[in-house]
Amino acid sequence: EKVAQAKRQLQQFTEQFVTCKIQLRPPITAALANKVSHYIRPMPWIAAAEVDEAKDLLKIQGHQDSVDQTFKVLREVYQDHGLELLDSDIVTSKRHAGDEH
Repeated sequence: EKVAQAKRQLQQFTEQFVTCKIQLRPPITAALANKVSHYIRPMPWIAAAEVDEAKDLLKIQGHQDSVDQTFKVLREVYQDHGLELLDSDIVTSKRHAGDEH
């Protein structure tokens, strides 16, 4: 019974993992790359966070709560540069049971 409960809890936890791709604005890509490497990537429950500076693209994989926290950080960086992070710049996909990655 304890094993079954632990499996259910683990399943519920992993179902909260999401992948987000954010199209960045070129003027702040470098600033965000720095923020990602020093602040976002070390956050708990962030599985991956990387900036493709050639494509101005940020990819984040992690637990929904931690990903939500990264959006707060991203919005602050955008605001510091007089820009706004638009919902249309964000593509989010949930991890489905049985996914290998």
